[in-house]
Amino acid sequence: MNRTGLVVANLDCEQEYARDPHRRRPPDRLPAPVRRMISSAGALMVVFARDGDVLWTPEPIDRERVALARGRDIGFVSGQLDRQVDRRGRHYSKILSWAETETIAALRPEPGESRRSDAVSSWPQLVWRVWPDPALARRGNDRRHGFAIARELGSILPGSAILSSPEMLVRHLARRGHEYGHQGAWVLKAPFSAAGRQRVRRRGRRLDDRIRKRVVRLFHRCGELVFEPWVDRLVDFGCVGMVLGPDQSILLPPHRLYCDAAGVFRGVGVGKPDHWPEQVIDAARAIGECAGRVARYLGRDGYRGPFGIDGFAYRDAHGKRRVHALCEINARLSFGHIAHALAAHYPERPVTLRLGSGPVPRCEGAEETIVPLLLPGQSDDTSAWLEVASRHPFER
Repeated sequence: MNRTGLVVANLDCEQEYARDPHRRRPPDRLPAPVRRMISSAGALMVVFARDGDVLWTPEPIDRERVALARGRDIGFVSGQLDRQVDRRGRHYSKILSWAETETIAALRPEPGESRRSDAVSSWPQLVWRVWPDPALARRGNDRRHGFAIARELGSILPGSAILSSPEMLVRHLARRGHEYGHQGAWVLKAPFSAAGRQRVRRRGRRLDDRIRKRVVRLFHRCGELVFEPWVDRLVDFGCVGMVLGPDQSILLPPHRLYCDAAGVFRGVGVGKPDHWPEQVIDAARAIGECAGRVARYLGRDGYRGPFGIDGFAYRDAHGKRRVHALCEINARLSFGHIAHALAAHYPERPVTLRLGSGPVPRCEGAEETIVPLLLPGQSDDTSAWLEVASRHPFER
């Protein structure tokens, strides 16, 4: 019996989700630099691989870059997913994907299991055994569906809206929907996108010709867009886990999220919040509670498998500190899952997964250890590393 598993780093899943089922043309292909970047970042999924398994990435990646795979029997492949077989020409026994899509579902040799478990320690094994129907995965990752869930849970930012045309955007801005954002800033997001792609950021009501053209193109491509005020964020959080049934889930402790000024993901901090400031603990607690409610909502909708949410604390237009517990729903694996899986190797120590570019930084003090995970390459300089702290960063 073939026991080789396939780990699919399909971090481009949003492209398949965004495909219009009523149109025959394939989804737009991501630019080559983006495909190389997500292939590099996706290599971190080897944390879930077993010896003998194979990792698939959209573009080829030099295994010498993947420090996380050194000394392990892990194969690396790329190319057309619907033609993947193992190194002996046999179909894979099991498949673990970043996100469930119709393409992935067509490759699976067996249906997913409905496992019931209360053990948080079991979740890295369950990600191989429990996965959703691809239609429910697509629905769970649709920002419009997430908006509906957030509204039902009472967790939407003032001024947020679903818009279906440039004219609706103009009217929404005329009604001062942008004024809830920091200095009048707002963002317009596609229903399916990640890492800051497929969106328009602006400040104020005026749309110059260049921005108007971008807005028109985005509406033409997506049909509907999600409008949100761009607020003054103070600290970002996430919470990930597994949905196992209508009222059963595994939730991991909330983690810190690190983003750059444009809101693009740059890292995950995992560790016990014992020494966090009280206001940070309050925000993390609110996001953890919201994750449990979202898990129940997804479970009752029929979804099974990995999920996570993002949220943040922010300062509103009047300077008051608030918590937005549900910014995004990810009905898939995420870097939060990867960070928690890596942190399990360093119990009782705060761990931060960093994603950057260029050489992995060197450790310059005794307060932390740098563990290289991914080295920069010639065609893509994406790198990743762990910062393993000797004490909690808020203590420093």
